Amino acid sequence: MLANPVEVPCIIGGKEVTSGDLVEMRAPHDHSQVLGRYHRAGPREAEMAIYAANQAKLGWSEKLTRTRRLGRQKIFPERRV
Repeated sequence: MLANPVEVPCIIGGKEVTSGDLVEMRAPHDHSQVLGRYHRAGPREAEMAIYAANQAKLGWSEKLTRTRRLGRQKIFPERRV
């Protein structure tokens, strides 16, 4: 990772979003080692995330209860839902 530092975007609504406000990620055991940079979310990205979450909620709420239950069973097969 040190030879190939990464750049991590925000993921909003399943899409990569870059803010341009880059912050270095450093190794926790050696702060002189830069592992990469991530895009810090700001007010614009927060608004985008809220909108995406509300859109997902609308889609999810339109599904039938049985369909949602089956979806949870696929995610958590060890539980009875």
